Amino acid sequence: MKEYFQIGKIVRPHGVKGVVRAETYTSNPKRFKVLKELSVDGQVYEAESIAIDCDGYMLIKLKGVNTMDDAEKLRGKNVVVKRTQLPKLPNGNYYIDDLIGCDVLVDGDNIGTLSKIDQFGSADVYEVTTSKGNLNFPALKEVFRSIDVEKGIINLNGMILSRISVYN
Repeated sequence: MKEYFQIGKIVRPHGVKGVVRAETYTSNPKRFKVLKELSVDGQVYEAESIAIDCDGYMLIKLKGVNTMDDAEKLRGKNVVVKRTQLPKLPNGNYYIDDLIGCDVLVDGDNIGTLSKIDQFGSADVYEVTTSKGNLNFPALKEVFRSIDVEKGIINLNGMILSRISVYN
């Protein structure tokens, strides 16, 4: 499993006091409000405060980033944290970074590697890179037989997958 996680990306300054607005890569951005330390473009910062706006973006005040110009320099940079800082997820929930790169099996046969997860309103869409091209399917509970992030394996139900997947 990965030691560091990209949890978001800074999209712009927010106000004039050095606060940045960052998109989050989670279904529950409130879990990040407890973070004490963040890394942005390899630089480690102490988080003075983290709030979540009504659109689900993080509003982050980093120690040492005190002006709009300071914040502007961070635009487009990734926000990364150590795994040890992340809250433990409920059983059956996973961090996307733990899933990306997993081998994908259909009824026990390896078909490829999970390369991307798009988050849409109704269901995440998983993209698997296979020898036949990219396979996309909605992440519906019934398609998964098992997920083992420790071993890097996602096993899918072939009968269900054949009904809901699309090659592109």
